[in-house]
Amino acid sequence: FVYLLLGHAVNRGRIPYQDFLFYHPPGIVMVMGVLDPLVQRWWVVGRIPSLLLDAGTCALVFLVARRFLSRAGAITAGLLCACSPIMLVTGTRIIPDDYVMFFTFLAIYLLMVKPTYLFAILAGVAFGIAIVFKYPAVLLLPAAVLVAGKRRWPVFLAATGIMTMLLLAPFLSNLHALYEDT
Repeated sequence: FVYLLLGHAVNRGRIPYQDFLFYHPPGIVMVMGVLDPLVQRWWVVGRIPSLLLDAGTCALVFLVARRFLSRAGAITAGLLCACSPIMLVTGTRIIPDDYVMFFTFLAIYLLMVKPTYLFAILAGVAFGIAIVFKYPAVLLLPAAVLVAGKRRWPVFLAATGIMTMLLLAPFLSNLHALYEDT
């Protein structure tokens, strides 16, 4: 309910790190701000993105596993993902972890599906979005760089950095507070 209340505040013109203390990057608060008109009618609407993103994450796990395993093995990987305690907990709550998992797996999938610069850029965009939901996504950056390969990793990193900066740009006037809070 904290994210719902802070999203309501954002929808009413409040600015994170300026008007209220917030301990995470702004991604989840901004999403809840956009969803606030629907959430005001029925708060469960705030859970729908979590459920959809978790289902998408399981599908991405299947698609990534399919590149290395048999169909049965990939289905098992997707089901294990769906049945993991983390997925079961996050899928029923409104927290940024769903967004981080989905966008990091999306980045990895995009890097694997087609070895082109375009897909490296798209993966960087997805990874930048993940970082804006929760900074620990950066810990997966070395693995993503390895998947990107020798030729595409600079493009991937540049796209990740640019997307992260673009999403954080509205908060640059409060950069000190953003740094202190998070």
